[in-house]
Amino acid sequence: MKTRISKTVTTLCAALVVFGGQASASIVVHTVRDLWEAAAGGPPDITDNFNDITTDVFLSTSPDRGAYTPWSNYATGSRLDMYPPSIYAECNVDGTDFLLAFLRNDGFNEYITFAFDSPVTSWGADVGPGGYNSRRIDFTTNGGDGGYYITPASGYDDEFRGFVASNPFTLVTFTVSSGFTAQGWDNFGAHSIPEPTTVALLCLGAAGLLARRRCW
Repeated sequence: MKTRISKTVTTLCAALVVFGGQASASIVVHTVRDLWEAAAGGPPDITDNFNDITTDVFLSTSPDRGAYTPWSNYATGSRLDMYPPSIYAECNVDGTDFLLAFLRNDGFNEYITFAFDSPVTSWGADVGPGGYNSRRIDFTTNGGDGGYYITPASGYDDEFRGFVASNPFTLVTFTVSSGFTAQGWDNFGAHSIPEPTTVALLCLGAAGLLARRRCW
């Protein structure tokens, strides 16, 4: 009986580990936040609404935002800024502070990277297109995945854009497919993967449940 329970728990733990870092390389892009959260396993545990910004902040250095750091490759000036809603209002998302990204691919290559302190499986944010409508934004991760999303099609309306990756990553880089675009990102979120300790606790819990069920 103990052997049977042990084998069952071992199989369950193996499944949990595989679920934490699947081998297939794929990206699923979402335009609805609720569906993105459902696909990623629930609400994000890493969030940022940038509402601690009281004046325009030109990011000449990479700001540590806690669980992640955003930075731009643009060496001679700031192309990634945090702004209050009165600045670049056309890119504002919800009337509060936001992250403004300049992306360029017209002979000059300007891109934005999010560097996470630990592996994640998703990225999502409300996007304010600032009049740069229907622009293709390409992204790649250091987990081996890549994809793109299209900015909102009309005016200055903001819409959600996000993705879930099968391979965990710590870096994701964004650039525009061609030309230039400026867009606001707000209400950002990402999903971290369980730490080994968390997986171990899940296994112990599963073992306890199986043993208790056996006693019944």
